[in-house]
Amino acid sequence: MASETIRIGPQPGPQYDFLSCKADICIFGGAAYGGKSVGLLLDPLRHYANPYFEGVIFRRTTTQIRNTGGLWDTSRRFYGQANGVPSETFLKWKFPSGFSMRFSGLEYESSVLNWQGSSIPWLGWDELTHFTEHQFFFLMGWNRSQSGTPGRIRATCNPDPDSFVRQLIDWWIGKDGYPIKERCGKLRWFIRPENEIIWGNSKEEIYKKYGHGPNILPKSLTFIASTIDDNKIGNLEDPGYRATLMNMKKVDRERLLYGNWNIRATAGSFFRREWFPLLDDIPGGWWGVGRGWDRAASIPTPNRPNPDWTRGIKMYAYPNGKWVIADMKSLQGSPGSVERLMRGVAEHDGAGCRIRGEQGPGDAGVQQAESTRKLLAGFDIVVSPATGKKSERATPFSRQCEFNNVSVVKGDWNEDFFKELENFSEDDKDYEHDDIVDACSIIFNDMTLKSQGFSDEAVTNLEQLMRGFGRPNG
Repeated sequence: MASETIRIGPQPGPQYDFLSCKADICIFGGAAYGGKSVGLLLDPLRHYANPYFEGVIFRRTTTQIRNTGGLWDTSRRFYGQANGVPSETFLKWKFPSGFSMRFSGLEYESSVLNWQGSSIPWLGWDELTHFTEHQFFFLMGWNRSQSGTPGRIRATCNPDPDSFVRQLIDWWIGKDGYPIKERCGKLRWFIRPENEIIWGNSKEEIYKKYGHGPNILPKSLTFIASTIDDNKIGNLEDPGYRATLMNMKKVDRERLLYGNWNIRATAGSFFRREWFPLLDDIPGGWWGVGRGWDRAASIPTPNRPNPDWTRGIKMYAYPNGKWVIADMKSLQGSPGSVERLMRGVAEHDGAGCRIRGEQGPGDAGVQQAESTRKLLAGFDIVVSPATGKKSERATPFSRQCEFNNVSVVKGDWNEDFFKELENFSEDDKDYEHDDIVDACSIIFNDMTLKSQGFSDEAVTNLEQLMRGFGRPNG
C-alpha cells in the first residue's frame, strides 16, 4: 500500500501572503488568532530538504515556548508530519536532510550575546513587541546564510503602541491605528547609517538620494496584518474564541480583536518616565532599604498569554527625602516557582532588607499571606490586608515621583517598569497590569510611615484611616 502524501500549506489570505513574501524582513501582525504563529512555524519548512539550512524562533522566555498550546506544542502538529525528530530537552527539531529548527528564549537584554558569532539563515520572532529594539537589530547582524538561500527574518506580533515595532511599521498603519489594507504586503527599503532608519519605496530611490557607498546597503521590510476573520481553520476549531475577545476590556478588545496599534489606557496622570532621574549606581547614605512584593501565581496560556506578574521592587530611602529604586524581580509562574524566587531574593538581599506584601481578599488571600510569612520566617516580613482603591494607595508614591524625588538605577528591567507605570490610571479598570505599581506602593508607604517613627500597630491604624476605614470626624 502506497504511503499517503501529506500536504502542509498556508490558508488563503494573509497567511498565504506571509509565506509568499520576498522581503528580507516580514512582520505578520495585528489581532489575536489570525494564524500568525502557525505561519511562522510553516515558513522555514520550505527548506526542510536543505542540509545546510537552519532556523531559530525566539520567544522572550522558554516558559512561553513550552506553555500548553504554545510554540512547541503547535510545532508538533506540523514538524512531525515532515519527518522531523524532536528534542524537547533542547527545544530542537532535526530533519532527515540535516535541516534543523530551534526555539530559544531571550529573557534578558544581554541574552543576545549568547548568539554572537552565529550564522542564522532563518531568524524568527514570536511576539516581536515583547523584545527590545536592541535585541532585534543586534541579532539581525547574525542573520546570514551559507546554505545557498538568502537569509530571512520573519516575525509575528500583537499591537503594542509603546513598542519599537509601532514606529518600525508606521507607514503601514493609519492615523486611526488600524492597518492600511492597501499597503499590507508592500515592500519598502531602509538603511540605518546612524541608528536612524531612513526609508525609500525602492532600492533605487535610496541609491539615488544617498549614493552607492559601502554603508548604503538597503534591506526590504513589509508588514502583513491579519485578524480572527482570516483564520478559517481556527474558527472551526474554537468557534467560541471570538466571544472571548469580544468580552475583554475595551483596550484589549481593540488591540486583539480589531488590531488597533494606537489605543492605550487613559494614563500619564499618575506616572511619567521623565519624572525619574536615572542613576548608574546606588548612592550611599541611605537610612533604610526594603522590597515590596505583589504576588501572583499565573502561568501564561493561549487564552491568557499575559497574566498577572509577581513583582518585587527594591527601594532605598534617604534622610533628605529622596528615594532610589534599585531592582525589580519579575516572574509569571507557578506557586512553587514564585516561592523559590522570593526566598532566593530574600537571602540575596539580606536580613537588613525589610520585606512587605499585601494580603488579598477572602480565604485565598489569608492562606497566601500565611504561606508568605512561613516562607520568609527569619526575615523582617510583614503582610498586611489590602484596602481601598489601588490608585489611592499609589498616590503618595506618585506625588514624590512627580517632584523628581524618586530615582531609578539603570537596568534591563527599566523599560517594563516605566511602561507599566505610564499605563496606570486613576480608573482602576483602565489598565492591563498594576503589579509594579502595587509593589512600589507597598514598600514606599511602609517606609514612609516608618521614617516618621510610627510603630507597626500605628502604621496599620494610619493606613486604615488613609484608605477610608474608620475615618474620624473633622
